[in-house]
Parts: sequence; C-alpha cells; structure tokens
Amino acid sequence: MDQTYFKLDTNFLQDTKIRRLIRDNGLKGVGAYLALVSIMATRKYYRISFSELDEIAEWDLKIDASELNELVDCMIDHELFLFEEDTNSFYSQRLKRDLIAIETKRVELSEINRINGKKGAEVRWKKKKENSESIANAIAKNSEGIATE
Repeated sequence: MDQTYFKLDTNFLQDTKIRRLIRDNGLKGVGAYLALVSIMATRKYYRISFSELDEIAEWDLKIDASELNELVDCMIDHELFLFEEDTNSFYSQRLKRDLIAIETKRVELSEINRINGKKGAEVRWKKKKENSESIANAIAKNSEGIATE
C-alpha cells in the first residue's frame, strides 16, 4: 500500500482513552500505542496478530515482549484497540475507518483520472487525424497541379 501517513489529532493527548493509558503506563504506553498504530497502517487489513507481537517487541520496538503484551491488553481494556477473536488479532477502529476512506477516495480519483485521460487521448487523436487529413488534402491538391503540367 502506498499510504505514507495517518491522521493524528493534535490534541490526542486530551482523549480520555489516551489519558487513561498515560495514567496506567506513562509515556511508554503512548509510545507503544503510536508505534503499533504506525505498524497497523502498513498492514493489508490494518491489524496485528498476537502471534506477531513477540517479534514486533524484539525487532521493531526494542521492548520486552511480556511488557508489550501487557501494554496491548491495557490498550484493549481502554478500547484504543479492538480484539478480533477469529483472527486472534487487534486493530484500531478509527485507523481502519480513516484508512479505508482514504483508500476509497484514492480508487475513485484513480478511476476519474483514467476516464479523463481516455477522453483527453481521444481528443488528441481526433485532432491528429484531422491534421493528417488536412495535410493529405493539401498534398493531394499540390500533387494534382504537378501531375497535370
């Protein structure tokens, strides 16, 4: 996916759920939350499986895996993330909603651009054909005069 950003409100620290996360875990909780949301934004279904969490802790976040699991549990408790039982994963409902809306708009704009590009090409080809016919007619008229001399 070409997504290079996700929306983050400038006053997100005032959000009740984030404030509870800070109360319980300090800025480490907020840092882990933002890191996990960033990782989710790059995923096809905008979610992280619990089976990946140990690797994410070790390789991406450089944090103890059990500590990250506790942080994620707290984020789920505070409804920052939703747990998806059938896939044993979690996701941010807001992130998912926002990124799906952005992707939908991108697809719509792509289709509009494709249609407009096709229309523009048709106009160019029509002008080119008309110019070619004009040149052909001019050559034919000049050739007639030469051929009869």
